[in-house]
Order: sequence, then structure tokens, then C-alpha cells
Amino acid sequence: MIYTSGSTGTPKGVAVAHGPLAMHVRATGAVYGTGRETRELHVLSMSFDGAQERWMVPLAFGGCVVLKPDGLWTPREALDAMERHRVTHAGFPTAYMHQLALEAASGPRPSRRSYAFGGEALSRESFALIGRALDPTLLINGYGPTETVISPLVWRARAGDAVEGPTPRSAGRWGAGGPTSSTRRCSRCRWASPGIASGGDGLARGYLGRAGQTADRFIPDPFPDLSGRDGGRLYRTGDLARWRADGTVEYLGRADAQVKLRGFRIELGEVEAALLAQETVAGAAAALRQGPAGPLLVAYAVVAPGRSSMRARSGRTSPGGCRTTWCRAGSWHWSGCR
Repeated sequence: MIYTSGSTGTPKGVAVAHGPLAMHVRATGAVYGTGRETRELHVLSMSFDGAQERWMVPLAFGGCVVLKPDGLWTPREALDAMERHRVTHAGFPTAYMHQLALEAASGPRPSRRSYAFGGEALSRESFALIGRALDPTLLINGYGPTETVISPLVWRARAGDAVEGPTPRSAGRWGAGGPTSSTRRCSRCRWASPGIASGGDGLARGYLGRAGQTADRFIPDPFPDLSGRDGGRLYRTGDLARWRADGTVEYLGRADAQVKLRGFRIELGEVEAALLAQETVAGAAAALRQGPAGPLLVAYAVVAPGRSSMRARSGRTSPGGCRTTWCRAGSWHWSGCR
């Protein structure tokens, strides 16, 4: 059972059978070049589906997992630990990858190793900095909702590779890449909402105890001639994408109002609904905005006449782990969650 990162509500339990998970582990090990000599640094939270991949894959291929002790590491501490433990593979959130590269650029050059990142956009500037400062043997971006068993699409680059395509401003983030194994994609299918639909053997069973939501997102495969069998399914991801001439899938954004912040899925409508449910709020709107220290979840609210207790009440429904600040601008209040 893997739980989604959730939004402002309760995360959904995603039921994953052993077969698709084992298939994913085998395919991912081949893509990452995992073997007996692999020493994988594991730093991701175990509540994140990608964290399961990062310990299962090296052990399945006879490698070693290096566990991070409790507490937060500075980028310098992470770089020193990777040198000390002879780490060959490591995975970090996108924002932390940028911080690692900044630290490496100002100190001793680290040993070459493979890095994986995901969850948020990687700018062209960050890609260039990572290439110069970390000189990775392989840089991998994994894409995939929990419902498609972790990361069925990967994008790989080596130090010095030229990256073609639209700028991050227009594309949202670098292309997600190509299928890992036994998974196929339909981009902007005419029979469904435009976007990525994932099919093949690498799908979860559905949502635990939520038959209605399972039927809504896991739909019958209308293209049995492509899969070679009847009775298949597709998962509608809600992500917009397009095929590029080089065979990669370019991620363009969402078909709905869902956003992602620090790896958490957040439904903007749920944030607005949480505010509007309070008698102190007359109107609300939510959006993801770029702040001085990175992206912020910003909610705007019109306070009902004669009311002043909105701040204390809304703090109870803020997304997990968020630090909320409040300001007032004219008749609007806004909260920034980072």
C-alpha cells in the first residue's frame, strides 16, 4: 500500500500488487545502471513513493544502501557524507539538487556519481550549474504519479549533453522522458481529457476503499489493438504533455487546478473550500506563486464584515508541514505557505 502525497485532505491509499512493483524495480535498475558495485545514499522521506524505489532497486541488484542518520544535512554535510561512504547513486528533491551544486561550485570538486531528482521543475540554469559543479555520470528525472507505480517515465542526461526544447518558462519543466518497461502512453488522446494516460502492466489496482474514484481515474483501455489484449486499463493522470520528435514526452502542466509543492499534491479548490467553509470568510482564491526562497502556496481571502478570527481557524487545515504567514492588502487577506 502506497499513499499519495495528498492535498489538503486525507491522502488516498493506492493498492499496488507485487507483480507491477517487481517489474518496476527490474526496469528501473536497468535504466539507472544499478549493480553489485552500487552504493545508494537514501535520504528521502519514507512517506514518499519514490523513497521505496530508492532502497528496493539497489538491494534487488546486489548493491548497498547507505542510510542517512536522523536530522537535516546541510549541502556540505551531504557532499562530505557521499565522499566518505563512496556513494555511487543518490536521489534528492529538485531544489536540494540546486543547493548541492551551489555548494560544490564553491568547494572541493566531488567524485562523479549518478543523481536522480524529481517532484518539481528543473530550470535550464540549474541543469547547467549541476553539470558544471557536480559533473554527474548520469542525471535522471523520474516522472509518474503513485497510481502508475512510482516513475514509469524517466529522462536521462550526461554531463555536457545539450538539452533541446522549449525554455522552462514555456514548458514548465524538462521533458519527462520515455517509458521504462511494459508501460505505454497516449498524449492528448481524443477520447479523454488532453494529457497523459498510462497503461500496461505497471498500474496500481486502484484506491483502497474508494471504488468511485478508482472507476473515475482507472478507465477501460479503448485501444486493445495497441496493447495486444482485451480488458486492459488506462490511468488518467491529469497532466498535459506532448510527444517530441526525439521520442521523449514533454510535460506542459496540469489539465486541472492541482499544483505540487515540496512533493505534495495540492488541490487549489480544496484550499479555497477550506477557507470558504469558515463563517469569517466571504471570498477566497488560491494560487502557486514564486517567492524569494522558492514557490509559495498563496491563498487570498475576503474577511466577512466584523470578523477577525480567520487566521487561527485556517491554520488547522493548512497542508501538512506548511509554515503559514499572513498579511493584509486592502480588503484582502493573503496567506503564504512554504
